[in-house]
Amino acid sequence: YTGRVHTRCDKNVCTLTVTHLRKADSAVYKFRITTNHGGSFTGEPGVTLSVTASSSRGWKELKCLSSCNVSGRLFYVWYKNGQEVAEGRSHSGDLYLLDSYACAVKGYEDFHSPLVYGPKLPSVSVDPTGEIMEGSSVTLSCSSDANPAATYTWYKKDGNPELNPLSKDSQLVFSSFN
Repeated sequence: YTGRVHTRCDKNVCTLTVTHLRKADSAVYKFRITTNHGGSFTGEPGVTLSVTASSSRGWKELKCLSSCNVSGRLFYVWYKNGQEVAEGRSHSGDLYLLDSYACAVKGYEDFHSPLVYGPKLPSVSVDPTGEIMEGSSVTLSCSSDANPAATYTWYKKDGNPELNPLSKDSQLVFSSFN
């Protein structure tokens, strides 16, 4: 919990805040009050915190632009996973990263935009493979299919990715591995 737990008490109301939650933080949390006279009281039954993986959906807006030389006003058709879902210059709402989206000028649906979709399950590799000898170099590589391209952040397991990234590249190189 180092650097992730903050407490605040104001007018007999105390708040515990845990930032950068992890699945390992899932637990029952209780408070204890200790009096100046040696007594103590524990809040029962406590508060159950259940941390799950982050959602793969969220409010987004996609806009369709075309350089087609078509007379009159352009109308657009939107596709989700290959199926027509809407018409208009933009498409917004609770869009899922697992779905793919495209648009086309109405009347020219065979010429749709490139698909837009969130990152697929990443692949991580180590080079060289096998036993790593002290003093040698090691390269960790991460890749994921996404459009637009995914961004990467390497950090230590117990580190804070926002405060202490080891790398923001798809590769992390350890030179003179010790």
